Amino acid sequence: MLSQNMIKNLRVEISTPIVSYRGFAIISHVRVISGRSMTLNCSSLGNPSPAYAWTYPGGGSHVGPNLIFTSVQTTLAGNVTCTAWNTLSPTGGTALVKTKQATASLQVLYFYPGTETDLSFELANRMGMKVLNMLTLGGNTNYTSNDFVHKTVVLFGNVIFRNIVAEIQQSPFYSVMIDKTTDIVTHSQLTIYVRYLNQGASKTAFCSLVKVHRGKSDTIRAAVVQFLRDAELPLNKMCAFGSDGAAAMLGKKNGVAA
Repeated sequence: MLSQNMIKNLRVEISTPIVSYRGFAIISHVRVISGRSMTLNCSSLGNPSPAYAWTYPGGGSHVGPNLIFTSVQTTLAGNVTCTAWNTLSPTGGTALVKTKQATASLQVLYFYPGTETDLSFELANRMGMKVLNMLTLGGNTNYTSNDFVHKTVVLFGNVIFRNIVAEIQQSPFYSVMIDKTTDIVTHSQLTIYVRYLNQGASKTAFCSLVKVHRGKSDTIRAAVVQFLRDAELPLNKMCAFGSDGAAAMLGKKNGVAA
């Protein structure tokens, strides 16, 4: 058996480093809002213990296991690389430096300084929707205020939604597919899709995005039932339910499906 002293002196090449954020390993990329602070950690195993160095967009570099940004800017968007290394010095042999790297993509989310409406019209114009310029022909108003655009979108959405509901009501049966998501400000939302028959063909339609106060099964179930009642879709025509494998969705005792 190896003595404790022999184990202590055993030289081991480092493992591939892992870059993590808030305690979770970054598989490919991580997103952060511009202006917020961020700390990335790099970890590896080996004997001697590894040393670490970072490189990041803009020619920046840092030495140490933790890379701290006090205020993330859009110029930091891109690949952040952690290099870990240790030196193996066998008795009577030549010292070998073992180096390994891990890279994570940093995506910086930027808040447009204008209003949401300004951003929407700017993007639409860039995509070639010059017809929107007709809104300014009157000269005394441009119909681009947040209030006007919001009401217009709601009106258009209601017309489209009524047509979808009318088709679902004509179907002999339908199924509901849901998924819980979180927006940029960490509000929980429930995405609802309905699959039904339309003129003999299967059709799937996005129907609603509902805010839920918490992601528990009873809250989600209540939101789905309320949606179906508001849309006047008979519950006895619902033949199937689809979701991911989360316990809150498909738990046998307390899941939404139960």
